[in-house]
Order: sequence, then C-alpha cells, then structure tokens
Amino acid sequence: MEDACISENTTRFSQAESTPPMTEPLVSELGYLADTDAAERILQGNYTIPEDLDPYAALLIRELRMPDTIRQQPFVTSHVTTEDHMQGWKKQKESVSADPDGLSFSHYKAGITEDLIAQFDATLRSLPYQYGFTPEAWLQRPCRRSECDAAGPATCPSSKTGRRRMELV
Repeated sequence: MEDACISENTTRFSQAESTPPMTEPLVSELGYLADTDAAERILQGNYTIPEDLDPYAALLIRELRMPDTIRQQPFVTSHVTTEDHMQGWKKQKESVSADPDGLSFSHYKAGITEDLIAQFDATLRSLPYQYGFTPEAWLQRPCRRSECDAAGPATCPSSKTGRRRMELV
C-alpha cells in the first residue's frame, strides 16, 4: 500500500517537471519561486523571450505583464485600522444582513460608536489578513437537498445563511 501511495504521489506531483517553466532556459532564469530579475522583467513587460521557447509559453509570458494601473497602486495592507473599519461601516446600508446569525449591518454600525468595540472588531477583521485564513462564517457552504426538503422551501437553511442549494449534494 505504501509503495502504491509513493508511486501515485510521485506521478501526481511531478507532472509539471517537463513543462516550459520547469525546463531550460526558464527554470534557470525564473527559478522555482519566480523571485528573480527575469521574473520582474516579465511583470514589467520588457523580458526578452528566448527564440526557441514553446510558443504557448511565449504567449503566456507576454500576457503576464502587469498593467501600470495595478503597478502604481499601493500594496494592500494586512492590517485593518480602527479608522478604516469605522469608515467602511459608515458607508454601509443598514438593511443588509451581515452574517448567518441574522445580525444586520445596523449591529456593526452601532459598534463603531464605541471605541473599544470598534477596536475589537477591527482587530477581528485584521486576523484573517495577517495570518492567512478564512473564517468559516465567511464561507458559503452549499446546503444538502435533504436540509432544504426537510425544512421546506420557506425555511430552507440557504435562505438564512446565504448558502446555495445544491441538487446533487
């Protein structure tokens, strides 16, 4: 069993070894992490494509040029400041449902009137960006047909949580 797993994983995870980015000359110029001067030149749009490069790889490289409008934008910060948090909630309509528990935006807008609550909420909003995870509450989970059939169309869990009904789940 172990040999079969090793064989399968070796086959699966080595599929890209013969593709243009993983063969010469690109593998030497770009490296495995594309953190080289050549990679930066591709983003700038002034990389000299080798003449003998696979034609589809050459087309892809031409399309990888980063538009100036994006290049000139400041990087997105991984921290939500209390001020940004408060400004964001001030712009929201109060009638929108904000989460599966049925809280509306009004609850969050009220929270920005208290400094401690606003700071706490801003910190909670920062954590996913800082640590690279998505809170389960932010995900849409398809409900099972049995959940909707048992609950009936008017009370299907999808209507409360924003989940999509999946016919074949």
